[in-house]
Amino acid sequence: MTSYRKITSNIAGKLNLLETYLFYCLALCSDCNTMTSYTKQNNLTNFYGIKKTDQIREWLHKFESFGLVNINKSVVHGQYGIFNRCSYQLDTEHYVLITNKLYDEPISKELKGFLILLKCKCLNGTNITLYSQNRLAEELGLSKGTISKYINEAEEKGYAKRDKKGIHLLNDFYKQFKSGTDIRGVASEGVEGQSVNLTDDVVADMADGFVLWLSKKVSKKPSELKISVGRDSRISGPHIMEITTERFKRCGAEVLCCQLASTPSMFMTTVDLGCDGALQITASHHPFNRNGLKFFTREGGLEGSDIEEILLYAQSGEHPEESNGGNITDVDYMSDYAKGLCEKIKKEVNAEDYEHPLKGFKIVVDAGNGAGGFYADKVLSVLGADTTGSRYLEPDGMFPNHVPNPEAKEAMDSICEAVRESGADLGVIFDTDVDRGGAVDSKGNEINRNRLVAVAAAIALEGNDGGMIVTDSITSSGLKQFIENDLGGKHYRYRRGYKNVIDKALELNAQGINCPLAIETSGHAAMRENYFLDDGAYLCTKIIIKAAQMRKEGKELDELTASLKEPLESTEIRYKILEKDFRACGEKIIADLTKYAEEQDGWCVADDNREGVRVSFDKDNGDGWFLLRLSVHDPIMPLNVESDSEGGVKIICDKLGEFLKTTTGLDL
Repeated sequence: MTSYRKITSNIAGKLNLLETYLFYCLALCSDCNTMTSYTKQNNLTNFYGIKKTDQIREWLHKFESFGLVNINKSVVHGQYGIFNRCSYQLDTEHYVLITNKLYDEPISKELKGFLILLKCKCLNGTNITLYSQNRLAEELGLSKGTISKYINEAEEKGYAKRDKKGIHLLNDFYKQFKSGTDIRGVASEGVEGQSVNLTDDVVADMADGFVLWLSKKVSKKPSELKISVGRDSRISGPHIMEITTERFKRCGAEVLCCQLASTPSMFMTTVDLGCDGALQITASHHPFNRNGLKFFTREGGLEGSDIEEILLYAQSGEHPEESNGGNITDVDYMSDYAKGLCEKIKKEVNAEDYEHPLKGFKIVVDAGNGAGGFYADKVLSVLGADTTGSRYLEPDGMFPNHVPNPEAKEAMDSICEAVRESGADLGVIFDTDVDRGGAVDSKGNEINRNRLVAVAAAIALEGNDGGMIVTDSITSSGLKQFIENDLGGKHYRYRRGYKNVIDKALELNAQGINCPLAIETSGHAAMRENYFLDDGAYLCTKIIIKAAQMRKEGKELDELTASLKEPLESTEIRYKILEKDFRACGEKIIADLTKYAEEQDGWCVADDNREGVRVSFDKDNGDGWFLLRLSVHDPIMPLNVESDSEGGVKIICDKLGEFLKTTTGLDL
């Protein structure tokens, strides 16, 4: 089976959006070479995702009347009698190629149909249409309002971009690299079934795309730009750095090569070194064979729409003009960044030995062979801390010891073990590129997930009485009580995804609401005092400062969250969605569950929840809560359940299970 199907451009102006999508479905059920389909109408009905066979039949005859399909009937003599079998020969005159993957995209049938029709009006062999919206309305036989609606939706969801040259469709190849607000792909061989797609040419085109985007963003010529480049420890990092720095130099830009660096430090180069833009080469905690590009301006990380624009530049092969004025300079910015953290600790601890405020502390670091090893040598040791017993400080892009991810059990087990074995006062752990962090107290207890949020909230609310703490949706009821009742703050549960919680915090502050912290249970923590930058090293620095301040008072760090009520039991179950249109299936389940929950005795639907369905139960009915939500990108419905009583999780799961048995589309 090929990865594309031929769709005749003759459908434009004849079919509406839903009819266009059916024509596409019929093409998917056809032989890729002959474009002949022998599918039964019942099968086509199910494949399309509609219960009305009569509607499908009506549309098929409409296709035939326009000459788009030739329906051939043949008599079949079967075991149980004589019946007619239909075959469908699709018109392929003036065809365009539409990827098979469009079928699985988490968007509506209408938008899929619109993208197909838009492709029909693109210049031959391109993904660009030069038609105005008014002209498209005439050509496609759709209202101007419909054209405007779906172009806006296509832009919003990253399928198209408008500029002076026309409307650009992002093709399937370049779309695969978009990962939220980053670019990611396979950069190294070594994993079966994963071929390298982040090739030298692709990386070069992406680097040029960033220059074009940045030039427009800051209103400077490419030759006037100043761009910094850093990388984490991945094995493909040095090579990708060589390609990108040379492409930036090629257009005349001043390039600062920072070599091994943390992701947050690369943003700081726009603050401290006056860079117009910054590039970090990283794939966060993903396996060794993957890598990616993460961009910054002085305004922070890029939005998803910005990434799409860069990819569209790369796709089009548009390059900035060459210039001989560019240069590449090696810069040891990580040393300066580390000095900044040192100065902060000195100032805020204000110890008698000002230069060595951590003297007498034993703090171990687990860098997971990523870019975080600097924290032990250039921060903690410099300030007098004993770091013996630290683990995996040496950068090694194969990550031979454990997954460099504080969320992973093996990673947290490693730092907990290091604390216990060395008798340390504190342990800290980072992911590969140090935008996330976690900690362990002197008793070997994890400061992670809800407890990490609690510690960060307690620190952030000092001097911000009544401030708002934005978290992701899966935080515990005990955490909410701790923030609001014990700390006197306010708690705003928002959607999963670190960029979501950061953007919400920025929005609240813009509205005049005092919001000093946005934090996700994954370890992404962004403080207003630090540009709302999710910085694992900065977070751990704030924790260490607090630990040192408390020690001066004869207290230990764990006393800070002593009143935090943590669940006795908890679990996460991830249900696979079996339906092709998984988003529609998941949204229906959430809507039905909300209605069901509101009708059940003893079920209390949370009124402050902003993702999925969150329901609480009293002591007689499970003594806890569940949250069922739809994954942002994948055909998955994660279920989080917590209880304050033994056996409570099972009780809650059993109650929810009665509803789930009535649903369709979930792998239970």
